[in-house]
Amino acid sequence: GSSKFTLKQFEEAIKDFDKAIELNPEDELSWYFRGYSKFNLKQFEEAIKDLDKAIELDPEDINAWHLRGSSKFTLKQFEEAIKDFDQAIKLDPENANVWHLRGRSKNRLKRYEEALKDLDKAIELNPEDDFTWYFRRLANYFNKKTQKKNKS
Repeated sequence: GSSKFTLKQFEEAIKDFDKAIELNPEDELSWYFRGYSKFNLKQFEEAIKDLDKAIELDPEDINAWHLRGSSKFTLKQFEEAIKDFDQAIKLDPENANVWHLRGRSKNRLKRYEEALKDLDKAIELNPEDDFTWYFRRLANYFNKKTQKKNKS
């Protein structure tokens, strides 16, 4: 399964991970990579189910928390995504991408000040990421717009 995953043959990889899980249902990596394969095929709800199991088997796997949060983000389940990103940040506070995605989730929920703090942290960790700078400008714009609206 891993080789097919690396070759981006996700449907074939899923079949291999199905077999691996059948042989050893306690293999967290098989659950994780089957979920990741489904994520790459845009099967986000199915990916979440596999990632739920991967997290149950290894609650310290930051990648599983990150990917499950990303799946929920894509499904516009922003509150739930934030919970997963919170856990990923607890496990790896230096992961700029998780801070970025949590900030974007908060931005989508119109929690602009919180979003700015997360995006600032992502920029501190990875100042070269133009994408994060873009979303920080957006959050700042909407934050100022909201503050003006609240003053009037």
